[in-house]
Amino acid sequence: MQQARCKCYIRVETLRARDQFRRQQANLPHPLHPRTFENFDERPGTEVALRVCQQFVLGGTPTAIVLTGFTGNGKSHLLEAMGRVMLDQGVSVRYEFVPTLIDKLRHTHDDDSEQDVAELMAWYGGMFLLLLDDVGAERMTPFGIEKITELVDQRLRDESRLVVATNKPFEELQSLAGPRLASRIYQGNPKLGDMLVVPIGASDYRR
Repeated sequence: MQQARCKCYIRVETLRARDQFRRQQANLPHPLHPRTFENFDERPGTEVALRVCQQFVLGGTPTAIVLTGFTGNGKSHLLEAMGRVMLDQGVSVRYEFVPTLIDKLRHTHDDDSEQDVAELMAWYGGMFLLLLDDVGAERMTPFGIEKITELVDQRLRDESRLVVATNKPFEELQSLAGPRLASRIYQGNPKLGDMLVVPIGASDYRR
């Protein structure tokens, strides 16, 4: 009887450790003060985006959505909120601030890197939900454009879950990140993979 209890305890602890590791891998910001749907500041101009994001985590929208609008209008908050809900659903989630992600991918070419860029790209591709924050935050190098476009393309082809946030309209994103990536993010051709663009009309809540 004691042996059965020990095996049960080990199984529970193993599952708990796996869940903790999965949550750490999610890389969600604000671990001490999590951004959730419940503490989202629903201001005029955010209503539609909030509803779409709440539907997204329930599977009621296309598998890929883009949140657009001015800086500080709640896009990053909604990305994190979606990630936290889906973590609670038991799936794998990964959040990345795009400039930081590009640095990580570029670092794989350094002599001291223990990771191959193809392996890292495959790891991101294996995530159930990928959250890409602030696409176009700065002008991207050809390497960065290639890799982010590759990630977006793959998820659209596989119909994997993807959420992108950008404060750049199509024309500006095109000049910063290239026409191919901009057209993927703002595309309206379902044959290439369904991407729902959700504008947020609220102003910067920090002002």
